[in-house]
Amino acid sequence: MSEMFCFQCADTARGEACTVRGVCGREPEVAALHDLLLFATVGLSQVAHRVRLSKLRDPSADALVLRALSAGRTNALSDGPRVEDLTREAVDLRERLLRAHREVAGPAVWTPTVAATFAPAMDYHELIHQADVVGLGARRSMEQPEVVAAQELVIYGLRGLAAHAVQCEEVEERVLAFVHEALDALTHLRSTEALAGLARRVGERHKVVLHRHAHELARRFGEPVQTLVRTTPVRGKAILVSGHDIAALERVLRLADGQRVKVYTHGDLRDAHAYPALRGHVALAGHLEGAWFDQRKVFEAFPGPVLVTSDRLLRPSAQLSQRLFTTGSAGWTGVPHLDSSLAPLLAKAHALPGYPEDQEEAFGQTGLGRAAAEDKIREVAAALRSGRLQRVLVISGEDQRGRKGAYYEDLSARIPAGTAVIAAGSVATRLSALAERPDEASFLDLGTLTGTAGVAGLVDLLATELRVPVSGLPLTLMLSWYGQRSVAQLLASVASQMPPRYIGPVRPAFLTPALQDTLLPGWDLRPVQQAQADALAMFGPA
Repeated sequence: MSEMFCFQCADTARGEACTVRGVCGREPEVAALHDLLLFATVGLSQVAHRVRLSKLRDPSADALVLRALSAGRTNALSDGPRVEDLTREAVDLRERLLRAHREVAGPAVWTPTVAATFAPAMDYHELIHQADVVGLGARRSMEQPEVVAAQELVIYGLRGLAAHAVQCEEVEERVLAFVHEALDALTHLRSTEALAGLARRVGERHKVVLHRHAHELARRFGEPVQTLVRTTPVRGKAILVSGHDIAALERVLRLADGQRVKVYTHGDLRDAHAYPALRGHVALAGHLEGAWFDQRKVFEAFPGPVLVTSDRLLRPSAQLSQRLFTTGSAGWTGVPHLDSSLAPLLAKAHALPGYPEDQEEAFGQTGLGRAAAEDKIREVAAALRSGRLQRVLVISGEDQRGRKGAYYEDLSARIPAGTAVIAAGSVATRLSALAERPDEASFLDLGTLTGTAGVAGLVDLLATELRVPVSGLPLTLMLSWYGQRSVAQLLASVASQMPPRYIGPVRPAFLTPALQDTLLPGWDLRPVQQAQADALAMFGPA
């Protein structure tokens, strides 16, 4: 196989691309299989798009395309055989849909492209070599760099959209139809302007998905409310659940209730404690602090099994692999994957020691519930009208390891009085000092799970309260991007016409200078530099 090439996340090697092995631990063979899965997914969507135009629809194609897109994200599915299975499933379903389409529309209506006629090799190693012809490396050798960059912007946005869509009980038809249409369009659009317009439409649909996901969670588990969460363990057998999938967490809680097993959350699942129906489970014991990139330290020290529900899974040690499980879109070669039954997780919890005693009590706080956040936005609007506040800064996105994440701590110390700060996503942990400011209403922590969904709604509410368009708000958006969820959020901010938007703490490697210089100035997109210089640009002299 040819050299690996992956540059879809903020940790990409040297800020350019991972070419030997992913910094996340993904092997080059698995990266090649993901390129092939994307190619097969495009072919399936091409057929599904035309089937829709023929007034037919197959929900299985909708579900499979979302699963495949979600699986392609950084730190998600790194299990080669499962990627292979998804690829073959996509091709088999494509062929069934193609036959159905021809029965309705006739054989001469559409000439299938290479993606829609691709046949996967039977041999695993030959399958990997097929990726050399259709993967990102091949496209980079055939297309202009800015065209490839614009294509990747669309793909990463679709993957971020899919990450939320696969967790919805129902996805709106206009979103499903658009995903197929967008993947089909990638086969023939060669203009950066046209691809940028497609990317903006991805952002529009991403807003729809975020709203649906937040609405479904509130309907199912109750409106989230700000809650104190225990952050130290208690005596007893234990299970740790990490990732983003609240529905998977609920399945674990239902299993553990009455089994004398305590369930702890990790990472972005902290906000699950804000939902009344989840707090009602006796098994839910608390949240173990630690950023996703410090998971090895947290997971290795945990005296029970660990279940990863979505992405953010780093290469596990051999010792951890013996008590690690995945579900949903997560996966790693050699790690048991649980779909229909979580019984092995409970059995492993009973077999491991758990915590021998209660530790000293300590508590943290979840983000704001929707009703409380809306009340605070109205307070911010009143303060802007009176002149007590002059500007609003939205800092949203994912926490970063090392010095990259420290950028936001440095910036928070430079935010002047008169600035309301809305924080969403795990990057909010870097802004904890802002919560100590005397004016409590000027700092809103929306939390990590649905906080990004809340940003657009609260910005719209602020514009309504001030009776100005969103583009006329005294507002700046800072996006801490790491992977595809953040790219989708960036595109949603473009669709919402939020002014202006900074992206950092490092420049996305796929965002080539040519694309940035010729196209993205119209989006008012500004890569971050240093906290001091950026604070001066945003707020003026101290």
